[in-house]
Amino acid sequence: MSFKFIENGKIDGAARKRIRSHVMKGKNVGKVRARRKGVGENQNTSGDMTEILPTPQAVGNTPSLISFPCELQPYMRDLISRFASVGIRAVYPTEFCLPMNDTSPVWFGYLLSDEAFFHSILAMSDVHEDALLGRHQTSPRALWHLSNAYRCLKQNLEKNSSPSDSTVAAVMSMAIHEDLIGHPGRSKVHVDALQHIVELRGGITHFTDNQLLLQKICRSDLQYALHDGSYPRFNANKISPVVIRSTIGQLIPREELSKLARNALVYDLVLRDVLIDLLSISHFFNDSRVYYIAIRFFVQDSRT
Repeated sequence: MSFKFIENGKIDGAARKRIRSHVMKGKNVGKVRARRKGVGENQNTSGDMTEILPTPQAVGNTPSLISFPCELQPYMRDLISRFASVGIRAVYPTEFCLPMNDTSPVWFGYLLSDEAFFHSILAMSDVHEDALLGRHQTSPRALWHLSNAYRCLKQNLEKNSSPSDSTVAAVMSMAIHEDLIGHPGRSKVHVDALQHIVELRGGITHFTDNQLLLQKICRSDLQYALHDGSYPRFNANKISPVVIRSTIGQLIPREELSKLARNALVYDLVLRDVLIDLLSISHFFNDSRVYYIAIRFFVQDSRT
């Protein structure tokens, strides 16, 4: 019986070559090798191809890629961003309001397409920041945006016999904002203008297709009426209950409430309407979200 031993001696060049050849056997099967270009051969073999130049991209600066009605200065971008994150809390305080989506594409579309709305938002943003910092005098920059908003509104109304939704939104937003920062006198000017352009559109019922805008119009009207102690200018009875339910949440159908009122033997029509309103409001406040907001408000109020 013969024995074979592993030799640890030096391996000559021919042996190394055979070992490498054996290890690499089958490694390159199926691979296609690109032909090397000769010296002086043109890299671009197609005469129809044009030279592609690198395009600079704005990394982390999305607004610079969007077209606004005016050239967007850096401070404008910062104002819009801060107002969208901080100013919205002033419009919808969490202790009183259910969550609302005020960054809806509807408003963003107005911001991109309507110069009057664009300047009104920037003016509101600037005034809101001044109010937060305790500066009660309107800054020259805010006045400049306000004057541009008025100029654009005038041009829009002269150009179009029927005001656009974005024109209505610009006036409505200024009315709400003036009231929020404690200027009811200036808010009245905007509410008067809002009433006028709503009438030019044919009345409040012509906004039922744009429920977000309808909700804001009614809010600006009610907000000023509460401060002034006057009656609301827009008649809610002209708005379909279906639209109201879809705007503020699910309510008990009016037919069911009317049946409850009849069963309670309330025959006077005025008293019946009052009872129906009370039942509807009671149902609304029984919503768990509204309930916890109310509890939080009363607890906070009792501590002060």
